[in-house]
Amino acid sequence: AEDERNMLIMPGYCVSGTIGHKVLSGMKKIEIDKKLVNIRISVQYMSFSAHADAKGIMQLIHQAEPRNVMLVHGEAAKMEFLKQKINQEFGINCHMPANGETVAIATTPYITVDMSSILFKRALEES
Repeated sequence: AEDERNMLIMPGYCVSGTIGHKVLSGMKKIEIDKKLVNIRISVQYMSFSAHADAKGIMQLIHQAEPRNVMLVHGEAAKMEFLKQKINQEFGINCHMPANGETVAIATTPYITVDMSSILFKRALEES
């Protein structure tokens, strides 16, 4: 939530008072699991039927090219099938959290460092 290079696409309605509704409303700080989280990610709302078929969801994933997908609405057996299909076809993580469950998605931090070429060469020689 704190890395502006990430994007969250909300493809449907979020009930007032939920974290999703707070994020869509533009709140920049939200309490999650008793921790205050800065919301710096890009948040986009997409009018998308809650009853979209698997083909439509697969097309959205193909076009958006996400690194992670979260399925949060639907029949458990159909969502499990779709989760497996997403994993097989796109090779990306797909999560199906239960209501109220928190999902932690690991990311690789990138740190930009400015240094002189002399120092850089010396560091390479020492390693």
